[in-house]
Amino acid sequence: MDLKEIVSIAGRPGLYKIIAQGKNSVFVESLIDKKRFPAHASDKISSLGDISIYTLDDDVKLEDVYEKMFKVLDGKIALSHKEDPQKLRDFIIGFLPNYDSDKV
Repeated sequence: MDLKEIVSIAGRPGLYKIIAQGKNSVFVESLIDKKRFPAHASDKISSLGDISIYTLDDDVKLEDVYEKMFKVLDGKIALSHKEDPQKLRDFIIGFLPNYDSDKV
């Protein structure tokens, strides 16, 4: 799946897949409940393909981070976002040791 097709919309929970483009909007489908609706030009839309993680060297694209994490996890489920913050930091260090802890 191309991460450019997956977006986050400010003020709305979850992630959405772009299914069509109109003149002043894009039509999206929720990845959770499959509901479809138009997201207008005035909505703040962020494509996951455009997101990067700060590291001490260069920024790393989110897609590359996911690939590294998948290899470390060997296809298993990742930690929950509700885990202890220190556990999450230790987890990130396991596949992205040079991440910028001051910015992330």
